Amino acid sequence: LAVHSLTLDGAMEGVKFYLVPDFAAMVEIGIGNVIFGALSQAFFTLSIGAGSMTIFGSYLGKDRSLLGESLHITILDTFVALMAGLIIIPACFAFGVEPGAGPGLVFITLPNVFQQIPGAYIWSVLFFVLITVAALTSTISLCEVAIAFLHEEFHFTRRRASQILIFICLVMSTLCSLSFGPLSDFYILGFSIFNFCDFLASNILLPAGGMLISIFVGWKLDRQFIKEELSNHGVSRVWYFGILMFCMRFVAPVAIFLIFLSGLGLF
Repeated sequence: LAVHSLTLDGAMEGVKFYLVPDFAAMVEIGIGNVIFGALSQAFFTLSIGAGSMTIFGSYLGKDRSLLGESLHITILDTFVALMAGLIIIPACFAFGVEPGAGPGLVFITLPNVFQQIPGAYIWSVLFFVLITVAALTSTISLCEVAIAFLHEEFHFTRRRASQILIFICLVMSTLCSLSFGPLSDFYILGFSIFNFCDFLASNILLPAGGMLISIFVGWKLDRQFIKEELSNHGVSRVWYFGILMFCMRFVAPVAIFLIFLSGLGLF
């Protein structure tokens, strides 16, 4: 899809818009706002602060390196994001769609791309099936945080905890979907339902969760326990441990707090 998108008329303007920095625009917006926007996006795309990485880590085999897995996840996530940008942004310029249109781009730009490809029907069906799978697997990983909590702390059965979380997700996702249609005129603090949930999650809950996790790990969790987990109980050498703890104690909480203030429009 990325290769095909790059062959469309006007696609190179989209590539330039996507990959070439516009420093004049960055200065106009504010360098700090650009940096904080990028950091907020990193929180969102890597699920930092949501607890899902903690859950995945807790189920990870003891023979796996936490540092290695973290690097793999970050690299793969960045690669997928770049590919998605190369599919959508050049196509926006080719079909005259505003690239800042938000999540709706998936349902506006990509169908236009599919129409230009032989076997458009197959590509369209495959893409939206994969979008559904991506949404489902993301829901499973995020719900597991709350399911594990309800199961271990309040002794809910996993079945009951799953039913509660599925019901909540079903209600919230339905409301978010309707905010693009029948509920498009309903606003919460000036946001549509979808944009309010997006703002609440990306700008408030994720930074707050990340900040609390960094404070807990840096100041509360036993240092020897952290070192054993990172070294696979002494199997590998944790040369970066001192740097990590300094960042977790002093750098990360301050940086995340600034992101938090930026998300609220206070910084």
